[in-house]
Amino acid sequence: DKAIVSYLPNPHQNQVRRIFNNNSFREGGRFYGHWVQNLPRWVRATHLTINGQPTVERDFKEFHIRMLYNLRGLPLPDQLPYYLPGWPGDKNTRKAIKRIVNTLINAEDRATARQSVLFGPDSIARECGLTAEDVDKMIAAILVKHAPVADDLPSGAGVRLQYHDSEIAQRIMLRLWAQSIPCVPLHDSFVVAAEHDEELDQAMREESARELGEPMPVDLKYGGEHGQMPRVNVHAKGGQE
Repeated sequence: DKAIVSYLPNPHQNQVRRIFNNNSFREGGRFYGHWVQNLPRWVRATHLTINGQPTVERDFKEFHIRMLYNLRGLPLPDQLPYYLPGWPGDKNTRKAIKRIVNTLINAEDRATARQSVLFGPDSIARECGLTAEDVDKMIAAILVKHAPVADDLPSGAGVRLQYHDSEIAQRIMLRLWAQSIPCVPLHDSFVVAAEHDEELDQAMREESARELGEPMPVDLKYGGEHGQMPRVNVHAKGGQE
C-alpha cells in the first residue's frame, strides 16, 4: 500500500521520555519519542497492530477545559464545553471552537492566540473557513461561556495542565505494564490491543480520578476494525512475563 510507505515502523524510536517546560518539573512532562506518535489517526485505525492484534485508541473527552474547572472545584456550565449559543452545532463549528479553546488555554495572551488561530501554520480559521470577524466573535463567546475560568483563557495554563495529564498517563502506563499490557501514549490518548480495551478504559477513569478527584470522561477514537491487511506492527511486551 503506497499510502503508508512513509509510516513504516522505526525500531530505533520504540521508547518514550518525558519533556518538561520552563525549567520546572511541574510544567509539561508529556511523553514523547515513540514512532507510533507520528502516525496519522487513519493509519493507526486501519493498519496498526500490537503483537499482530488489532488496536483500539481511547482519549479523554474535552480534557483540558474540563481540567480547568476541576482544579478550581467548579462544575462545567454544561456538558457541551465546545458548544456556543448562537453558533451551529455541526462538526466543523465544534472543531473550530475546540481548537480555539485549546489555543486560548496554551497562549500567553489573547493577541497571540488570535494570531495563531488566524495565521498560524495549522490555522483553524483557514481550515474551517472562518473570517477574522468570526474568530473575534467566537473568542468573545468562549470567554462569556467559560467566564468562571476566563482568567486562564489565555494565561499559558497549558503547560500546567500538561503536568497533570502526563502524571495520569504515567500511572496508566505503569498500571497496564504491571498487567503485561503494552500501551503507547499519545499525550491524552492511549493505544492498546483491542483485547485490552476494557482494562484501558478502567485505568483511564480510575487514574484520572486519583489525580483530579473525579474520573474524566473517556471516548473511543477507533475500535480496532481494520479494513485492510495490517502493514505496521508493534512488537511489544508488558511488564511481567
